[in-house]
Amino acid sequence: MCRIRHHEELARVEIGPDELSRAFESGMADAIVRELKAIGYRQITIDPRGYRTGSLNEGLVLRPT
Repeated sequence: MCRIRHHEELARVEIGPDELSRAFESGMADAIVRELKAIGYRQITIDPRGYRTGSLNEGLVLRPT
């Protein structure tokens, strides 16, 4: 399982925990970056915490209503 979070020119790659180590193997990270740059992203990051639900909401600050 994986997901790309789109932040304008930045792609944040979230990869399932069972495949995360493979993403950092020699050549694999380079291939991921190359392919995402080919479709227009200028910056690519691989999230070392991997794919997890709710990660987009981690930066939200909730205020009481």
